[in-house]
Amino acid sequence: MIKIDLTKMVEINTKLYTSTAQAVFDNLGTTALRNLLSSITQIYARHDPGLRKDPLALFADATLQPSKLPGAIRATVAISRVTHELDGPTIARVRADGALEVSSLDLAALTELSKTAVVYLFDSNGERFIIGGKVHLLDNPVVGYPSMFSKPTFGSLKEALEDYRLKAAAQTSCLVLKDVWNDEKRWWFRTKPEATMRRSLTQFLRNVLRDANVRPEQNVDESHPVDIHVGFAMTQLHAIIEIKWLGKSMDANGDEATPYAQGRAHEGAKQLAEYLDKSHEWAPSYTTRGYLVVYDGRRSGLKKGIKQLDHENALNYEKEDIFYDPVYTGRKDFEAPVRMFMYPNLA
Repeated sequence: MIKIDLTKMVEINTKLYTSTAQAVFDNLGTTALRNLLSSITQIYARHDPGLRKDPLALFADATLQPSKLPGAIRATVAISRVTHELDGPTIARVRADGALEVSSLDLAALTELSKTAVVYLFDSNGERFIIGGKVHLLDNPVVGYPSMFSKPTFGSLKEALEDYRLKAAAQTSCLVLKDVWNDEKRWWFRTKPEATMRRSLTQFLRNVLRDANVRPEQNVDESHPVDIHVGFAMTQLHAIIEIKWLGKSMDANGDEATPYAQGRAHEGAKQLAEYLDKSHEWAPSYTTRGYLVVYDGRRSGLKKGIKQLDHENALNYEKEDIFYDPVYTGRKDFEAPVRMFMYPNLA
């Protein structure tokens, strides 16, 4: 697996644009560029650019006279304390003391601003520097990195969950996950399969996520355990994963145990939102995002003693999406829930 040294990538880009900044602003341009690049990496260690839906511009003054910030300052915050100040279309002055002066972004003002400052812009079209009125596009050499100045974090986790859904959960191809079933036809879960599901997903994420610490059953405060916690190395970005399962289970005596319908998934959404609130309360300096993973093993018409289940009933819930209260799914820190339909053995 290829591992990217983010520090070296920043050093390379510093060298690439130093000559341009030097030519336009002399030594003050070189200093501004280095300050800007350092600040970008620090900001992205707290603020995942892959989640942005709006453009973000940052600039560092390259003249003795401070540049005029387009629009009124709406916040001044240290980079180490950034939370939601950069939400929406935003521009921020990067100060030498590590603070940001934040304002609403006016894209039309960037060219003029670049005559007195080194400007960086991130949007849906990629990244670029604007120096002395000229735009310099940045080519990101690494697939999966939203920015060459950031590590893959929430975006890579989302992709990993989708891979797990398709490659491990769908056909129960994970050796650990096979133990959740009570029968070879994959109709009935064993009682309380959550622990096995958690072990399976934890193992998968540990194998595929670079520079991440994946831990099962971690408390978000003194009394609230979340199924899986993912901490991304060298960042203040964390993810919490809540696991729920749907379907019917059978105990060792062959008796039907507690069944779960889609209401269980709704409970999971509420529970995850509460965990996120607790996490923000107990660790306000971290950016935490929540993921609800629902293992769906529902079979229509399944009853104790049944010997045959036609394909229509066995696959009845294959395409049945679960709709959640937007109070939860509409939150900025709540990722779209992942339903993993677990196919029966139709052989």
